[in-house]
Amino acid sequence: MYHRNEGKTCSIAIAEESTPLQLSIADTSRFREGRITVRFRNEGNEPVRIPDEINDETADYFFLTVLRTERGNFRVLNRKVGKITFHRSLNYRELAPGQEYSVTIPVCLDEVDLEGWKQCSCELETRYYNRQGKDCFLGMLRATARLALQ
Repeated sequence: MYHRNEGKTCSIAIAEESTPLQLSIADTSRFREGRITVRFRNEGNEPVRIPDEINDETADYFFLTVLRTERGNFRVLNRKVGKITFHRSLNYRELAPGQEYSVTIPVCLDEVDLEGWKQCSCELETRYYNRQGKDCFLGMLRATARLALQ
């Protein structure tokens, strides 16, 4: 977005909206088995609701997970990417202030040559997207973790 001010042009960057709900990658010890654990934490002063619908069948619709090397190689670790529509009322989990909730999600390693990536320092990034639900967190959260493939 540009604004004119006395003949000069300046740009204004719009930062990502901050949210009391935080996401982190809590455990990568089962990565080679195709599983990682992510953690939601409510850092705010009010309860936050999230859909309690994340499982092996739905995880790819809520999470986009990418593995990157320091050399710039990357692989998307989802079996499929797309939208999901629930034709029923969603179940929710409410996180009180300070409360955490962890869930293990699948990562698809079919197209990753783990042996070829062993010598690299890698970064694992997952993004949680939610566009559905009533009176719950809607939006995107991002988490990263360093990963050594050994």
